[in-house]
Amino acid sequence: DGPALQAQRARVRATDEGVPQALAGWRPQVTLSGTGGYGDGYSRQYLTSTGRGINTAVQTDRLIATSSAGVTQPLYRGGRTGATTHQAENRVMAERARLIAQEQQAFTDTVNAYVSLIQSQQLLTLQTNNEQVLARQLQATNDRFRVGEITRTDVAQAEAALAGATASRENAAGNLQISRSQFVRAVGTPPMIAATGQSGSAKTAQVHLAAGALGTRADQITLVARVESVEADGGPGTAAAGARRASATSPGSKRARS
Repeated sequence: DGPALQAQRARVRATDEGVPQALAGWRPQVTLSGTGGYGDGYSRQYLTSTGRGINTAVQTDRLIATSSAGVTQPLYRGGRTGATTHQAENRVMAERARLIAQEQQAFTDTVNAYVSLIQSQQLLTLQTNNEQVLARQLQATNDRFRVGEITRTDVAQAEAALAGATASRENAAGNLQISRSQFVRAVGTPPMIAATGQSGSAKTAQVHLAAGALGTRADQITLVARVESVEADGGPGTAAAGARRASATSPGSKRARS
């Protein structure tokens, strides 16, 4: 359960307590009160009836306590209790309706967060593979430059392509963290999605789903084609070998060997 859904459920429980409070207007009210204290008194008397004066003093200390109890049973309050009860019941129905709307919104947010998380993960994998392919291509380009087949401009272009792929991979990693945060906000728990054990068709579908997040159609086609070509050759590690085979069979290399 997401935090927003739990908060709405708590509001519903709090609103439910208003109905018993409203019904309390029909119940009797018992009032108890009491007081307690201590009195410290001192009295003095002077008598002269016997011809001489007698002075007497009396200490008058005592405890003082009072108590009272009362019971009040409402018989008619001008319709106030009934109106308050109906108002509380309507508030409960309104909060329950808001809970249903929040559940629907939570379901939609969870689905969107899950799909966004999968897309971000696959896009990061796609960009990582693309970076590895371009790294191998740069290595192959340097090899061809050392034997004199290409110019320094070609090497600079390969380096620029690799730098762009690295930036795209870092951007994809940041987007993945954003998607994870959105998933935690919607669901309330960290995502637990396995990155391995996918079938070929499912992996291809996810690759195309991730490619759909790229800007232009040309970027999508290029990125998917690179990954598919690398996977067909056995992985990113074979890209350099393929580049070397391509350079070995090029017309320039034939002229160099001749």
